[in-house]
Amino acid sequence: MVHSRRLVLAALLSVALISPAWADVTRVAIASRTVVANGLWFGAAGPYEKITGTVFFELDPNDPRDRAIADLDLAPRNARGRVEFSSDLFILAPQDPARASGSVLFEVSNRGGKGLLTTFNRATGSNDPMLPEHFGDGLLMRNGFTLVWVGWEFDVAGLKVSPPKATKNGAPLIETIAAQTVVDAPATEVSFSDVPLYAPFDMHDETATLTVRDAVWDPPTPLPRRSWQFMAPASAGTGRCAGLPCPRVAMASGFEPGRIYELKYRVSNPPIAGVGMAAIRDVASAMKNGGNVPVHGKYLHIYGASQSGRFLREYLYGGFNVDEHGRKVFDGMMPHIAGAGRGDFNTRFSQAVGLDQYAALKFPFTDAVETDPLTGRSDALLGKYPGGLAPKIIYTNSSVEYWGTGRAAALVHTSIDGTSDLTLPANVRVYHVAGSQHGPAQFPPRPLAESGGPNSRGTGQQLPNPTPHTIALRAFVLALDRWVRDGVEPPASKYPRLSDGTLTPVASLKWPALNGVTSPKGIPEPHRASVDAPAGSWPFLVPQVDDDGNELAGIRLPDQAVPIGTLTGWNFRSTATGNPTAIVPLLGSLIPFAKTAADRAGDPRKALDERYHGKTDYLGRVTESALSLVKQGYVLREDVPFLLERAAAGWDWVTKF
Repeated sequence: MVHSRRLVLAALLSVALISPAWADVTRVAIASRTVVANGLWFGAAGPYEKITGTVFFELDPNDPRDRAIADLDLAPRNARGRVEFSSDLFILAPQDPARASGSVLFEVSNRGGKGLLTTFNRATGSNDPMLPEHFGDGLLMRNGFTLVWVGWEFDVAGLKVSPPKATKNGAPLIETIAAQTVVDAPATEVSFSDVPLYAPFDMHDETATLTVRDAVWDPPTPLPRRSWQFMAPASAGTGRCAGLPCPRVAMASGFEPGRIYELKYRVSNPPIAGVGMAAIRDVASAMKNGGNVPVHGKYLHIYGASQSGRFLREYLYGGFNVDEHGRKVFDGMMPHIAGAGRGDFNTRFSQAVGLDQYAALKFPFTDAVETDPLTGRSDALLGKYPGGLAPKIIYTNSSVEYWGTGRAAALVHTSIDGTSDLTLPANVRVYHVAGSQHGPAQFPPRPLAESGGPNSRGTGQQLPNPTPHTIALRAFVLALDRWVRDGVEPPASKYPRLSDGTLTPVASLKWPALNGVTSPKGIPEPHRASVDAPAGSWPFLVPQVDDDGNELAGIRLPDQAVPIGTLTGWNFRSTATGNPTAIVPLLGSLIPFAKTAADRAGDPRKALDERYHGKTDYLGRVTESALSLVKQGYVLREDVPFLLERAAAGWDWVTKF
C-alpha cells in the first residue's frame, strides 16, 4: 500500500498550490509527498509524510514591515512593483491532518541542514529523513507536532533561499568585505569558508590585503601583496565549502597553524539576504491564518541552535514576528546556544554562513529596554512588539556562550554594565546547562590510546566536553507547547546570578590550579563589535566554580552534580594545531579525576575512590540527581534510563585508564 501511494504521489510532481497571494506567499510548488519511516505509527498522530517543494514570494518594498529588509529597495521589481524570490520547503506532518495536534514546530535550518530530529528525538542524523532510525524515539511525532523547514540562507548547498541581487540604477554594487580563516596544519592554499559565494571582483586586485595576527585583539600585520595570490574558487571542499565555490588564496611561504588570517577584497552584486527572514515569517503566517500552503496549525513555535539561534534574536529585533496585517506570527520561540549575539543575516554582503565570532555581539542584548551609557542609545530586543505581540521565549545556553568567541551570554540577564541581575519579562525563561559545550561531544570518548589513556582531543588540549545539554531541550519543547496552548508556566529560569556569587567577573573566578591545564582567565574579553561604536569592552561575566572547577549554578545534569571530572566551557588549542594560548571556538573540556588518591600526583581534586564507593554508589547518586531534575521539570521522566546508561558507560570508561 505504501509503495502504491508513493507511485500515485509521484505523479503529483511539480503540481502547484496556486491561489491569490496570502501575505507574501504567492504559490507553493509541491515536488513530492512520501510516507516516511515505512509507515510507522507514532501514537495518536499515526504515520507521517514528507512534503518537499518550493515556495514563491513577493514583497512590497514600500510596506513598513518589509522596509526592515536591507537593500530591498535596490532589488529588481516585477510589473506589480514587487520583489520576487523563492525558498526551499520541507515538511514532516501526520499523513492524516485530523491527527495533528495543531502545534507546528519550525526549525531555522543551520547552514542548510536539519537538526530537529537528532536534537529532540535522539535520532540518527539525516537531511532527508526517511528511515525509522531517522525519527529516533519519535518524541515530536508522538506529541503530534508538524515539523517545517523553510530555506532562509543563500550561501549554503542544502536547504536555501534564492534571493534577488541588489544593484544601483542597474549598475553593480562593488564594495570591500573582510573574511577570516585559521588553519590547524601548515598549508600553502586556504579557502575562506565564511564567504563561499563571494568571488573576487578582480582576481588581480592590487587593493586586496591579507593580514595575520595571533590573538583576536592584536593589531594585524600586513603581508606583502606579491607574496600571495587569488586562486580559482573550488567547490570540492569540505565543511562549509562543500559544494560551494569558496574563494581561495595561495601563499608560497605557507599559512601557519593557529594564526588568524584576514582577507579584505572587493566583491559585487550582493544578494538581498534579509528576504530569508520574510520567507520564514510569511510561510508561518500562511500556515497559521489559512493561507494556501500544504499544512496548517493553530500554535506555531520556532527553534534555532547556534547560528540559527542568533538568527532568531536578529529576527526578533528586526520586528519580523509581526506579519503585514499586524498579527503575531510565532507563539513560542527557542533560541538555543546563541548567547547575547545576533548575526550578519540582514546586511549588504551578508556573511550568514560565517561563525561571526565576537562581531555578533551587538547592542541591545536584553528583551526589555536598556541604555548604553557610552552612546546614550536606548533599545530592546523586543522593542517592536506592543500589545502582546511578542512570543513566549525560552533561551538556553551552554557554558561556551558565557566564555568564548564573544557570545557573552550573561548580558542576556544582567545590566549592561555587568553590575546587577535583571528581572526577566513574564514571557521569557532563561536556562543555563552548567558545564556544557556548544554541541555535546561523543561519550564515552573513543578511541582509547594503546596506553589506556584518552586519544580523542582533536584540536584541543583537553578532551572535549560531552555533557548532553540537549536532553533538557526535550523537556523544554513540550513545556513551551503547554505554555502556549494551555498557559501552564514552564519551570523557573535557572542561570548563574551576581546576587548569590554564582556569576562572576572572570578576574574573580576561583579556578583551581590543575597540572597541565591553562587557566581560563586569559581568554579574550568581548569587545564592542562595530567600528562606529566607542572603543572598549563589554563586561566579561562567567559562571563561578567549585573546588573541582565545576560550575555552581544552572541546570546541573548528573555530569555536574555527580562528576567524574571537571567540565568547562573552554578548551585551549593543542600545540600540534598551533597557538596554544588561544581557545578552540565552541569547544569545552572534560578533565577526568584521578582513579585513586595515590594517582592524584598533586591534583587538588579528590580522586574517584575518595568520592564514591564504587560503581553502584555512583549510579545511585546519578539516579537521585536525575529524578530531582524530573521533579523540577528540567528533564523528562522517560529520559532517566538514558542518563543512567550513559553514566554506567562513563564510569567504565574513566576507571579503565
